[in-house]
Order: sequence, then structure tokens, then C-alpha cells
Amino acid sequence: LSLHPSAQSLYSILRKLVEDATVKCAGIHHFPKKLQQARRALLHDGGNTSNSASGSNTTTSEAAAAATEANLLRAIVVIDEFCKELAAIALVKYHLYSGVKE
Repeated sequence: LSLHPSAQSLYSILRKLVEDATVKCAGIHHFPKKLQQARRALLHDGGNTSNSASGSNTTTSEAAAAATEANLLRAIVVIDEFCKELAAIALVKYHLYSGVKE
């Protein structure tokens, strides 16, 4: 499938998103733990995606940074789940149209 030179594919867009997220996540302390908390909160309707900076003695800039971080973590979880769904669809279509039996 060839694209017009100025057109972007889903792959190129997702690759750019992952590159940007990787750079932004490098500065998040305890990233794996916070990502798991965000995943639980989104997928299981439980947990809390806020971190220790969301206490009552935080400044406006700290609260804004915590909100930005929480949004980034939620976005990463959504992109991850979207890619899993896309892969599952591709796998089913492959098996359906190729005649491959498991």
C-alpha cells in the first residue's frame, strides 16, 4: 500500500506518539509503578492515579505537573490497549483469510 508523500500512516503516527511519550516518561519518578496504578484505575474502575504531589500542601504548579503526568500515564495506557486491540483484529483477519488453523 503506497501513500501520498505528504500523507501519514497509522504506523507513523503511533511511532511518533511512542517516541514523544518515551521522552516525556523519562522524567517520571517511579514510572512503572505509576503506570500500573493508572492502568488499574482505567481498566478496573479502581485505584487512584494521583500521586503524592496531590496533597493539600502542594502549589498550583505542582498540582498542574501532577495533572499533566496523570494525563500522560492515562494516554499511554489507552494507546497500549488500542494497539493490543488492533493486533488482535489483525491476527483474526490473518487466520480468517489465510486459512491457517490453530
